[in-house]
Amino acid sequence: MSEEVRDIEATASKERTKVDWFGWFTRATLATKITYFRLLLIPFILLFYIGAIQGFSGFFIENGRLVALVLFIVAALTDFLDGWVARRFNQVSELGKILDPAMDKLLVLAGFILIAVDPGLRGSSFLFIMPVYAAVIIVFIAIARDYITTIIRLMGQSKGVDVAADKVAKYKTACQLVGISMFMFLAAIIAMWEGTGNTDRMRTLVEVITYTAWAVMIAATVLTIISGVWYSIKYVKASKSTEIISVDESTEV
Repeated sequence: MSEEVRDIEATASKERTKVDWFGWFTRATLATKITYFRLLLIPFILLFYIGAIQGFSGFFIENGRLVALVLFIVAALTDFLDGWVARRFNQVSELGKILDPAMDKLLVLAGFILIAVDPGLRGSSFLFIMPVYAAVIIVFIAIARDYITTIIRLMGQSKGVDVAADKVAKYKTACQLVGISMFMFLAAIIAMWEGTGNTDRMRTLVEVITYTAWAVMIAATVLTIISGVWYSIKYVKASKSTEIISVDESTEV
C-alpha cells in the first residue's frame, strides 16, 4: 500500500471519528432553530434586568430594564413564529413538541421571577404595583399546572394516548407573556421618570397600565387553572377510549 493511499485512509478515518459538536443545531429544522434562539435570549434578559436592579453600571441602571423588555418581547414573538414556521413548512417534529413548551415555561418563569424581585414594582411612589405574595401565588399556580400537565403527558405516552396542547393553553401562554411584558414596561418607565419630579403627570399613565396588566395576569391565571383541568379531562376521556379499543381488540376471535 502506497504512502499516499495510507494518508487518504488515515484522513478518512479521522473524519469518521470526528465529533460533530454542532450537529444538533445544523441538522435542526428552521422552526427548532427559532426555538433554540428563544432559549439563547433568556440569559441576556436575566442579565440586563438583574443588572438594572443591582446597579451593575450606569448603563444597566438607566437602560437595563428597557433592553430586557425588548429582548423579552422578541423572545415572546419567536414563540408564535416557530409554531407558524413548523406548520407552514411542514416542520412539525417530536423534538419541537417537547422543546417549544419547555422554552415557553422557562421564559415565563424567568419573567415572573424578575417582576417579583424588582423593588421598583413594590416601592414606587406611583402605586403599590406588584405585591410579592401575589407574584408567588401566580407563579405557584403556573408551576403546579405545568407539573400536572407534564405528568399527564407522560402517563398518556405510556398508554399510547396523545394529550396535545389545546387553544386554552395557547391563550394562557399569550396572556402570561403580555402581562409580564406590561409589568416590565412599567418597571422601565418608573425607573426612567420617577426621579424627574413629574409624578402627577405619570401617575395616570402608570395606573392605567397597572390595572390593565393585572387584568391580563388574572385572565392568564384563570386560563392556567382551566387549562390544567381541561388537560385532566382530556386524558381521562382519551384513556377510556384507548381502554375500550384494547378490550374490543382482545375479544376478537
